[in-house]
Amino acid sequence: TSAPVTSAPVTSAPITSAPVTSAPITLSPITPVPTIPPTPLPTSDPTPAPTPRPTLGDPSIPYVPVNLVNTVRVCTAQEPCNLCEGDCNRNTDCFGDLVCFQKGRGSASDGNNVPGCIGTDLSRTDWCIDPRNLP
Repeated sequence: TSAPVTSAPVTSAPITSAPVTSAPITLSPITPVPTIPPTPLPTSDPTPAPTPRPTLGDPSIPYVPVNLVNTVRVCTAQEPCNLCEGDCNRNTDCFGDLVCFQKGRGSASDGNNVPGCIGTDLSRTDWCIDPRNLP
């Protein structure tokens, strides 16, 4: 015969758990398929040259005089003046093929009239004009 089986009482420690924390999960956007491959570097063609300055147009079209612009500003090559606008210092200060009419500096002028522009100017402002109107 066998001896009776006895067991010792089982004791266990209480079960505890640490708080569970996790970083938020961020999903990246899905890239559409297929993606466009990058452009090879360098390109073989050079960039185009700058375009020439604008011209005054068809010389056969009659010229219509324009009023002098009353608000005088400083004309520059970066911000050129239009027809009958001033104050310019050189031709590059005028838009396109317009020229800077220098009053009292060798230009034929009665001192008050600006060729091709309507109105009189009693100042020493230099004006952008159409070269076809030079005296």
